[in-house]
Amino acid sequence: MSDILLNEKLFKAVFFSISFVILVVSGVYGYDAYKAYTDPSNVYGKWVEVGTPTYQTEILQLSDKGVYRNNHLISTTFEFSGSTVSISTGEGVTEYEFTGSESAPQLKRIKPSMPEQLLVKHGYEAKVEATEGSNGSHDRRLMLSEHFKEGK
Repeated sequence: MSDILLNEKLFKAVFFSISFVILVVSGVYGYDAYKAYTDPSNVYGKWVEVGTPTYQTEILQLSDKGVYRNNHLISTTFEFSGSTVSISTGEGVTEYEFTGSESAPQLKRIKPSMPEQLLVKHGYEAKVEATEGSNGSHDRRLMLSEHFKEGK
């Protein structure tokens, strides 16, 4: 009887030890995956605005040295949560949502929401076609054209 109790205690000790090791290893791998997902280097680089005239195109550069808008330093830091980039400046907080795909990474401004702004990682501009709704100059020409047609 004592042998059975000893074997049962040994089995439980080994089972709980192995379970504990599996839990710790899973936690470490999960934490590493989370850190890789939220690593700011995922959004480092130049981001080019699409859907605007070339003379008004904004270029946002994110790096470990700070945030540059059109080659001017606007902030020395930014936060990346894995899906959102937050930039604090003297004008307030601007937030961009990380969207798109690996073949065409994009940042869409969500705060402030107006005017709409869509940025594409430099080198992927040709893969993203600007939607007609985001082209302000085209919309203004269309509205003016409609206005003068109605006036006749």
